[in-house]
Amino acid sequence: MTCGRGAGYESETHYRDCKIKFLNIDNIHDMRSSLNSLLDLCQYIQDPKADGGSSRPTGWLSGLAYTKWLDHSRLVRSVIVTMVG
Repeated sequence: MTCGRGAGYESETHYRDCKIKFLNIDNIHDMRSSLNSLLDLCQYIQDPKADGGSSRPTGWLSGLAYTKWLDHSRLVRSVIVTMVG
């Protein structure tokens, strides 16, 4: 495992009565990038002149789809339901 270098995952041996399940959530770097894209989109909607010529799609819905934030948040909510249920 690569936990010591800030990657990988925790060992089950550290947590009594727990099992590790991988549920297809992207890594923290992808999640952060997606959130930053969402924040950029919100800023762009407030001030389109501040765009700086990015290749972002025009329009709120296409821009939102481009961030993939809804996909990520749907997966996280799905995992929460799985773990609590």
